[in-house]
Amino acid sequence: LLPMPPFSHRIRLSFGILLVLITAWPLGPAPQAGASPVLAATPQPNLEAFQRVTPTAGWVLLDQRLHWTDDGGQHWIDVTPADLGPAPIQAVHFAGEQQGWLVTVTPGDTPDPTYTLFHTTDGGRAWTRATLALFAPDDMAALAGAVYLDFVDAATGWLVVRRATSSAFNEGTLFQTTDGGATWTRLALPAGEPVHFASARDGWLEAGPPEPGRYVTQDGGATWTLDTNPATAAALNAENLSDLSLASGAAAWARSAEGKCEAGACELVTQLLATADGGQTWTPVTLPGGRAALVRTFGAAGAPEAASAASASQSALTLNYNGHGFDSCTKPTVDQMQTWYLQSPYRVWNLYIGGSARSNCGTLTHGYVQSLAQQGWLFIPTWVGPQPPCSDRVRRMSWDPALAANEGIIEAYLALDVAAKLGLTLSNQSGTIIYYDVENYPNNAACRDAAKAFLNAWTATLHGKGSLSGVYGGPCSSYMSDLAGIANVPDAVWLAAWNTTAFSPTVSVFGLNCVSDSLWSQSQRLRQYTGGHNETYGDVLINIDSDVIAGPLATVLGACTPGNGQVALFVHPNFGGQCVVKNLGDYPTPAALSILNDSTSSVRLGTNVRLQVCRDDDYANVCQDFLASDVDLSNDAIGDNQVSSAKVISYSPTLTVRMWLPLNRLSALTTSAFPNGNFESGANGWTTSSTRGRQPIVDAGT
Repeated sequence: LLPMPPFSHRIRLSFGILLVLITAWPLGPAPQAGASPVLAATPQPNLEAFQRVTPTAGWVLLDQRLHWTDDGGQHWIDVTPADLGPAPIQAVHFAGEQQGWLVTVTPGDTPDPTYTLFHTTDGGRAWTRATLALFAPDDMAALAGAVYLDFVDAATGWLVVRRATSSAFNEGTLFQTTDGGATWTRLALPAGEPVHFASARDGWLEAGPPEPGRYVTQDGGATWTLDTNPATAAALNAENLSDLSLASGAAAWARSAEGKCEAGACELVTQLLATADGGQTWTPVTLPGGRAALVRTFGAAGAPEAASAASASQSALTLNYNGHGFDSCTKPTVDQMQTWYLQSPYRVWNLYIGGSARSNCGTLTHGYVQSLAQQGWLFIPTWVGPQPPCSDRVRRMSWDPALAANEGIIEAYLALDVAAKLGLTLSNQSGTIIYYDVENYPNNAACRDAAKAFLNAWTATLHGKGSLSGVYGGPCSSYMSDLAGIANVPDAVWLAAWNTTAFSPTVSVFGLNCVSDSLWSQSQRLRQYTGGHNETYGDVLINIDSDVIAGPLATVLGACTPGNGQVALFVHPNFGGQCVVKNLGDYPTPAALSILNDSTSSVRLGTNVRLQVCRDDDYANVCQDFLASDVDLSNDAIGDNQVSSAKVISYSPTLTVRMWLPLNRLSALTTSAFPNGNFESGANGWTTSSTRGRQPIVDAGT
């Protein structure tokens, strides 16, 4: 979603033209003592970007140090500018072995970051620096989610600033130089993606989601047209590789990054690979420090917990989760999501469920969401509706706070309608959480007041319907701290603050600029910490944003309905998420139950059946019998997430009390139905009474 300062690393390389890179902003104060969860681990190396400039020469950006090789990686020289300063390197490109450029961006709490260009004419031995005046003050396009560079010679080049937005949007600004970077001319761009130029006039870009397509220019980027019949280029044999960088038709570098999780531990192995024969064979390039591969290790994903009392409120199908998730505007297949659930550290996926500003991120269906929930996924339902009135978006809120509040009510009802159709709510549209996507907007007092009125009404409406409210946005550029002072404070915030290029086990939801650690501190935070990048697990590559999570998420009402002589076990309370239906019989192990060990949180019984569940295999330790469904096992003797074995037993209840009902005789002239006190619906508890003062046959407690 919306990447706000701090920005991210971002890399895109293709066919010999470096694309880019964006990296971390300072994160602000350290987390407060006792604030949790804060994920911590030893920092691990990160290959941020690379370019093969010639068949023998190229560079890599490794942990914010720029290294150059003239012999294919046998030896490396650190060519990082000596006066780089604290701002991180955002983009690098070399046009030959001598001419090179890199860009840094110094962020602030306003939409006016400082862009600095470094230029070398001797292969990185010496650099000159200059501040770039690219954007006018308060131009929201200056908030970069990614930066890309491309030069065809020492004079002619292009710089792309991809605007910091959610992945539902794809916007960027193009600048061109004809004097080596001394001056820049602003041009239009159809999408916020890297550009590739074969000459000073002929170029192209590949637009990704939400509106993919190939665009071409023949006038140096002044105008772009959609290529409706693009020629098919011969591809290198790089099916499982990404970030391809060609120095010639046969010589290239590419990234191999594959992860897997086994026995509670995960490993992500990254290599820089080289080919000299057009991709027929690939060999590892030795990286600076003598490493052939960068290995990141981290723990596997943990289990979610039922929403705790620390939350502002609770809903039937929401759970608190500590771990990692991802969001994307693409729609992976069910099989791809299954592979990632088994092999990646992610257990959570964002759902762009709708909204007037939602882009084409694929059509979600009830069956698709149910299939993912059955695999075990939890969700971040996200609504992309009208944006603040001073935004440059097409769909905007009213400037009038009263009207904006009415719009917030309407959007909440629209979002609940869609969530219900996807199975994310109970039958009365209660029980879920929906996050509202607020893109960055200028610092205007009246505009902020309208946004607060809108989100106050959004939250109040969701609360009134029995659901939780979340808001997504940049800590500084969406003014998230404003929401801590409104009458109806959102239950959770999803803060967009980028500081790395890929999955990281060390990222925290705390310590961010503009939002105090004391706000939303009790399992109420999510954080998006990367922008779009490729990750591969189990040979499945997906372009994603990464998130660290310490807050409420949504699941679905499970699709398991037991019949006569059957029971259903669910991994979440209130019959939510993964589930399994079992027939009469003995199930002495989790494998026999076909559900993850120690995962059952609620049970639903069909007719004529008794369920016995036990904590250990073979019906050992604490056991408990059920004659009726139970929405939350945490209050029972068996306990939540404890079941390891079970028996499903035939049971026919025996009537021990006979109840005699009076005969009501109606005359022929009576035309209205005789009232029966909700006998059919059974909505209320039984009561007993007599209109003639007789003693009831059955007492009220029976």
